[in-house]
Amino acid sequence: MRLQAKINDAMTAIDQQYGTAFQPDEELQNALLLHIYPLMLRLHYNLQLDNPIIEDLYTRYANVFNISISFVQYLQDNEDFIITKDEIGYVAMYFAASLEKERNQKFRMYKKSVFCVQVVRVLPIS
Repeated sequence: MRLQAKINDAMTAIDQQYGTAFQPDEELQNALLLHIYPLMLRLHYNLQLDNPIIEDLYTRYANVFNISISFVQYLQDNEDFIITKDEIGYVAMYFAASLEKERNQKFRMYKKSVFCVQVVRVLPIS
């Protein structure tokens, strides 16, 4: 199975499991693809990256970290490699960024709604 299809399937499964909406986020899919392909090469050559902020990520973003663990488990299915906690932390950063982007978009829509309501109240009634 191609890596992109595997990522897409894993994101669909994550969305079903956690009630999220990661799968339509093409920016997230591309970022994960660009990260996971070199990750697979590192695993093949038994190279590991240390994540200096792993404990902070795990503490501050426990939910996102759990989502990332599930995502990685879907990727590891039927494969003979194990992705380390440090690497899962890097994957978690992509999911956290996606959630933050979604939150900011909702906040901007809310601000526009409030602004429109305020403008309507300011207009004189004839």
